[in-house]
Amino acid sequence: MKNSNSAVVLFSGGQDSTTCLYWAKQNFQNVFALGFDYNQKHRVELDQAQKIAIKANVDFKIIDINLNLKELETTISYDFIKVRNSIFFLLASNFANQNNIKNIVAGMCKSDYSNFPDCRLEFVNKVNECVNLSLESNIKFHLPLLHLSKAEVWKLGKELSILEIIINDTHTDYNGDRNNLNEWGYGSLDNLASIVRAEGFEEAKQKGWL
Repeated sequence: MKNSNSAVVLFSGGQDSTTCLYWAKQNFQNVFALGFDYNQKHRVELDQAQKIAIKANVDFKIIDINLNLKELETTISYDFIKVRNSIFFLLASNFANQNNIKNIVAGMCKSDYSNFPDCRLEFVNKVNECVNLSLESNIKFHLPLLHLSKAEVWKLGKELSILEIIINDTHTDYNGDRNNLNEWGYGSLDNLASIVRAEGFEEAKQKGWL
């Protein structure tokens, strides 16, 4: 049964956020998608996000953050941008508050949890607490993929009947590769995001989930 409340999905056009978008459509009456243009190298993800939002019949808004990525370099991973998720959550919370929306959905999963500090439950809970204090609101953050491996995210995609969209329309590759179509989707195995996605697909296949 759907929650009568509305939800905002942090939506990049990638596998995880697309899975969350369709999860949200099953769990909330009204769903909105919010993307962020932060001068990312793989900005093509936003083009894909727009296409997916149209297919999902969901309103999609892009917020231009205009981050200076050189000032946010980190030694954790060349794919990791410091404070990125905190900025996304704060902007999404402000959008939600302005539109009387009480739920925000984000696509952190188990593989993110181990690699990136701003994808961990402790971090997200603290940001959620700070947001509600600053806005005097009662917004709830939902992380439906948090305890799922990438293989389990593939499994959930099948259960949501969106495998074709995940493979053909979503974009994960951090280098923006939309030339090479593999059985797991577009990209090349020269960056962490595509490697994790491909390995998850293979594991899901081996377990008979796909």
